[in-house]
Amino acid sequence: MIRHTIAATLLAALAACATGEPGDADVGAEQPALTDGTAEALGVLALLNDDATTFALLDDDVGLDRRAAQGLIDARPLRTVADVDAVKYVGDSAMNKLVAYARSRGWVPDGDDLLGVFDGVPFTVDQALAALDMVNTVSPEALHEQVPLDARAVASIVDARPIATMDELASLYYVGSAMLQRIKSFVSPVEIGLVSDLDRTVIPPHEDELPPSPYAGVATLYTALEGRRAGDVYYVTARPEWMVSEIPAWLDAHGVPAGPIATGVSPSPGIARGEKVRDISAIFDANPEQEFVLVGDTNHVDADAYRDIIELYPGRVIAAFVHDVKDIEPERLEGLVLFDDYGQVAHTLADLGLVDHATVQAIEAEL
Repeated sequence: MIRHTIAATLLAALAACATGEPGDADVGAEQPALTDGTAEALGVLALLNDDATTFALLDDDVGLDRRAAQGLIDARPLRTVADVDAVKYVGDSAMNKLVAYARSRGWVPDGDDLLGVFDGVPFTVDQALAALDMVNTVSPEALHEQVPLDARAVASIVDARPIATMDELASLYYVGSAMLQRIKSFVSPVEIGLVSDLDRTVIPPHEDELPPSPYAGVATLYTALEGRRAGDVYYVTARPEWMVSEIPAWLDAHGVPAGPIATGVSPSPGIARGEKVRDISAIFDANPEQEFVLVGDTNHVDADAYRDIIELYPGRVIAAFVHDVKDIEPERLEGLVLFDDYGQVAHTLADLGLVDHATVQAIEAEL
């Protein structure tokens, strides 16, 4: 459970391990009492960089030497423990006081607290620590073959070692959102849930009877997603309840994973959008540890509902896809992936490390 969020700009201080030089007040100390790459370091750095942290607070409340307090104010922004330790009159005693104060005031994050969002990919403290440890220590071959990262991203990472912060990692050439998502998935695998619309997403247009088959590739893709991370599949539709009675058997007959179907009362955009947001929110709330892939279409309100969900649940939507079946305003597609066939969806999910290339090839063979 995420209890609080600390701004990434103030907490881009995860590092392999920095010792620095002792401050003038503690000449002879072997190393500072605080180490980069720990929750305590993140808390202290956030405290020191916060605008509300004044000289008076450091002097009176934290109990630092006046010279150390003023030096820390003057040295902001402080990015690493080494930056703090380099300030005159800051040494072990000051570090210990800062840690105690930061912990007592709730600045020290837990491992599952959100550190920040890097190129669109959220990382908790623990995930970021594990990611930095991995990119700094794992062999280039393992980064390429097991994570798996693009060879150019691997070369960029190896050239930059040691990588001290998540900001630094995210800024490297060829390390974008797709590579960061692969890194995150490798160090901290989570269940991936799938929320899908039905009509024009899974079920092609039809008259009275359900069509003879779903869209090409959808069964293979949904089955791969369900099996990859043991997440559940959910369907959300504007159809009223009486219009979905035959759909579970139809899905089963065509190899599309079964799942609960949240129904609506009207396809009217004014009604359906709110209904879909409520239904999807209920799924997200019931599965707080899961991240989700959303799949819908441009026919009615899926694009609008999915943008609402992305805003309501930051960091919980890995990717949201909408099937291009009707032209809609470009602003309604912001943050979404428009697709013509499920081969395109599979390629994007493979880039994110959520399906393998064998699945992509299988789907392309069906098109």
